[in-house]
Amino acid sequence: MDCLLTHLLIFQSELRVVTERTSPFQIEPARPLAALSAESAPAYCCPGETESISRAVHLSRLAAFYPKCRECPHNTDTGSLAVQLKTVKPARSKPTAPAVEPGELFREEGIRGVYLNVITRTRAEQLTAAFARMLWRESPLIGRRDISPDTRVKTRPVSSAPAPKVVVGYDQRPASPDLVMGVCSRLRLMGCEVINIGLSTKPCFLHTVHHLEGATGILVTGANSATSSIGLDFVGKGAVPWSLPGSLSPLKANWQETASRPRRQSPPQRTFQGFVPYEASLWKHFHALRPLTVAIASPSRLVLRTLDRLFAELPCNLKQTTLPLRHVAQRTGDDLDIRELQKTIATESADFGFLIEEDGMRCQLLDEQGGLLSSEELTLMLAELLLDVRRPVLLNNANNETLIATLRMLGLTVMTNVQTHELTSQQMSANNALLAGGDQGYYWYNNLFPTADAILTLAHVLQMLSRQVKPLSAQRPGSLT
Repeated sequence: MDCLLTHLLIFQSELRVVTERTSPFQIEPARPLAALSAESAPAYCCPGETESISRAVHLSRLAAFYPKCRECPHNTDTGSLAVQLKTVKPARSKPTAPAVEPGELFREEGIRGVYLNVITRTRAEQLTAAFARMLWRESPLIGRRDISPDTRVKTRPVSSAPAPKVVVGYDQRPASPDLVMGVCSRLRLMGCEVINIGLSTKPCFLHTVHHLEGATGILVTGANSATSSIGLDFVGKGAVPWSLPGSLSPLKANWQETASRPRRQSPPQRTFQGFVPYEASLWKHFHALRPLTVAIASPSRLVLRTLDRLFAELPCNLKQTTLPLRHVAQRTGDDLDIRELQKTIATESADFGFLIEEDGMRCQLLDEQGGLLSSEELTLMLAELLLDVRRPVLLNNANNETLIATLRMLGLTVMTNVQTHELTSQQMSANNALLAGGDQGYYWYNNLFPTADAILTLAHVLQMLSRQVKPLSAQRPGSLT
């Protein structure tokens, strides 16, 4: 009996071995469903992305001719799609903005770059966030931390700290509205109070920043650059422009850093009509004028519109010419815009011609014969008109020794090598300067605050010609070279 039982056990074990080797219906142990799906489906990941996608998403992107599928190693796995990817013309991929060095963005008086190639809304938001971070560092959110706090004094909550006020404006370039939307949204995201003044010239913008005490500003503009360029101009408290070197230096060094939100609450955005107080500040300079004929040329419609409102109540006759938008570093007698203005002077028998650049700050003066006055000549004539020996005159360089000697003969103190706009504004405030000029076409005045406004220069030229009957060509000081 024991022998029979032993043979039976040996037979069962041999039968089990044979079954394991030959049976096609072998049952494997149960495994999780996720493990089965992970083994059966390959991992799909689009080029340039880090997260994997499912096969269904992979096939749907193939069917929609997703741009990244052109370079994907899995683009041959089309499943049950009717048409292979390679037999159909794929959609063109969107160009990505190349990496930009700070030197390509930052100029002496602001930020400039070709629209969409260098300056995009995303990059403008990044620059705006860096600017807002610098403003919050000047007024950080710090609560009371007294060692022995006075219980009778109510502690100010951190959320009640005043938010930085930022005035936002833009010029007439086609790319400006796109960038200003990104600037305003990012300022609100960073907890800043946004004051939108809309379309504005640079002098009007600076006046608004000064008018709203304690405010700073960002102007979206492409002035003084190619027609395809756009950029941002930053203004600090007191309407002081940021320049490089100067206040733009820390922004240039830290603009690529990630900026975190200082607080969750976003102040409301409001609008302000900045041209109303700006034009009101100009009225006092247009008085006691003779009935002169003035030929004005400018590529800025905003400047011409402002002059229309100013000259509506004046005895002077205004002849306007709208110029095409062109970037010219230095105007000469052979310039196309100068020739166009000379034709207007001859046709209208104007007493003088006046060309205002796109930014509303830089300008050129022509006499009644069409002769172009140099910037040094106009600087000297303005200094003689506004003569005050107690106040110095600033020049952007010391190259013209004749101009410096002539100003000193008038009893004026001359300060040279005041080049950037930020330094000019600071030096004029510190020294109560009478005038700042030179060979670049900018003329700064202490009108409520230091500003370079071409309309102010026009008002002074009108006063100069109204005081004397002599034409402008007879009042020219001559060559200062």
